[in-house]
Amino acid sequence: MTPFSKFKFAQTQARRRKALSEVMPIGANLTYFVVLSDAYLSVDEGERHICNFDDLRDALSRGDDLQALQAARANGQLTEGRHELPDAVARHLADGGTGSPHVRRWMYGASEPITTTIATPGIKDAWAAMSFEEVEVGDPSGMWYFRTRDDEPLIFLAVKAGPLLDRIQQCKQFCREVSGEFEYVR
Repeated sequence: MTPFSKFKFAQTQARRRKALSEVMPIGANLTYFVVLSDAYLSVDEGERHICNFDDLRDALSRGDDLQALQAARANGQLTEGRHELPDAVARHLADGGTGSPHVRRWMYGASEPITTTIATPGIKDAWAAMSFEEVEVGDPSGMWYFRTRDDEPLIFLAVKAGPLLDRIQQCKQFCREVSGEFEYVR
């Protein structure tokens, strides 16, 4: 099977656009999420370690998580920590997928991506030991897909409707549902 063949992507001139709908798989049965699991937030002339949306809300003293997140990104206050999925999210993806996930990564200066497969338990930190500019990880059956950039503290996830979607929606500490208009690149 050709990696990522179960996903349909928007036909755009460049893959590095701003909206999720321009870089993520598209389809009526997909729901997008932003995942926050490890980042640093510059506040009050210091830096605070942020591990989830509860931490972000507490640090910024704002009620709406997505507004706080977008403001922190817009103001350059949020920087990446370790690039890895939260345990609960990784476990749900591993249980909800089929086969060995595909990893496609772009490296600085390379004109073509490198595509590999990983063992399902390796989903949590599928790219941790890799050098990359941008990375995508997808389930071979098309049940889920996520991507991130090396300078981005967020992971962007797309999940097909069904039991897996229900489980991801329960991971409110780490995941927030967003529309395709949510900014991918600032």
